[in-house]
Amino acid sequence: MTFLCYTLYNLAKIERVKQTLVLHNFKTRPLQLLPNCKEGFSAVVDSNHVIHVVAKTVKGQVLYIVIDNSNVTRTLLFEETEFVFDNFYLANLSNGLGNRLGNNLGNNLHFFYTASFNGKSALMHQVIGQTVETLILDFNPKSFSIISSNDDVYILLLEHNNPTELNCLSVRSSAYYPIIKSQLPIQQFEASIIEGQLHIAYINNMYGQNQLLYKFGDLNTIAQKEPIILATPAKFSNASILKYMDSIWINYIDNGLLYTMLSVDEGALFSKPIKNSIQGTFNHMTFSKSVDIELYTNALFVTTTNQTIRIPVIASMDIYGLHPDVAPNIELELFLAGFEVKYDDTISHLSEQLSQAQKHIGKLKQQTQYSPPNQYVQPQHQQLQPNQYVPQQQQPQNQYAPPPQTQQMPQLSKKQQELMQKPKTRPALILKDDEEKMDLKRAKEAFMNNVNTFDAPMKPPTKQGK
Repeated sequence: MTFLCYTLYNLAKIERVKQTLVLHNFKTRPLQLLPNCKEGFSAVVDSNHVIHVVAKTVKGQVLYIVIDNSNVTRTLLFEETEFVFDNFYLANLSNGLGNRLGNNLGNNLHFFYTASFNGKSALMHQVIGQTVETLILDFNPKSFSIISSNDDVYILLLEHNNPTELNCLSVRSSAYYPIIKSQLPIQQFEASIIEGQLHIAYINNMYGQNQLLYKFGDLNTIAQKEPIILATPAKFSNASILKYMDSIWINYIDNGLLYTMLSVDEGALFSKPIKNSIQGTFNHMTFSKSVDIELYTNALFVTTTNQTIRIPVIASMDIYGLHPDVAPNIELELFLAGFEVKYDDTISHLSEQLSQAQKHIGKLKQQTQYSPPNQYVQPQHQQLQPNQYVPQQQQPQNQYAPPPQTQQMPQLSKKQQELMQKPKTRPALILKDDEEKMDLKRAKEAFMNNVNTFDAPMKPPTKQGK
């Protein structure tokens, strides 16, 4: 396992190299954190840009390490005796977990790990320097994952006796939530918390063919949502879900190649998988940040050397300068800012046009609603007096006469007309029906006028001139 922390100062990678825990910032020489280190360590960065690490030595000593810029301090937490401690996970919760242990846990570091003894395991939770609590006493899932946001920790569990269901334990609420109820066993899953919602990509196998599926939502609604089939990878390795540039990106490795999919509508629809422009040997790294940038994820694919680091998707659109050896893409940032201004201006203009159109329609409806019914005024036969004013005979008023001329509708561009176009009422067909009715009426009147002479000899037809 490798961890990637983005701080105010640099991008730091914490990894285990030949039993030595080291930190790389891709600017200076690697910083040695702990020799004789075993697998299962964890790292996170807090809001003060300080990196925290919990690791275990080969002798079973569990140490808490703090890296503040280049200053490193180490503290012994406990040692293994009868129990074996593993599966370390650190979470920095800026909004705390409330009052779970009788203390104010805001802005504290939370440490999760498993404690095993005689073939049985328990999931433990501890705030560094405070009391330990047992979250799950009999903890033996088929697979599990721990992810965190600023205010909660999610523990996703796939049980041996029910591999078709994925459940989630919210540490804040101490409640289980069903996440996935699949018809087929879940082979593998990857999850991220993005702006308060849980995004999950998982693998099913149907008739020997893998299916990569995806669903998202909050803990109360995600179980009811139908999954989306994204791809059918032949040799699936792992996946990463992130939000960047106001879009959802899913990267996954299939047969050693990295594929990428994009959603611009918050995960409702995705593009087809394409080979990413960056290929190579990737590490799947747990990600945390102390700087407020619009990158939301719990894990990333990263390819590195001793001096360089490349994060697929972000590397070609890095407007924040995450990559130490590459200048921020200010041209792209300028383009996006200009596009956003243009988009907002277009929306504002269309809203104004729509408002004017609605007012115009309202006036037409009001005039039609209050127009008088048909009235026929009979002429009054009176003897005119000398010098008496003779009013004109009042003509019949049509209830559906066109209203007086009003202000002309604003002119719309072709694109605006497409956006504001409404379903047509087919006036041509209505006029045609009216004409047919008038023809039928005239025919009836002609027949009735000639009904008294219908047995009279008919005039021979006259030939029209050529």
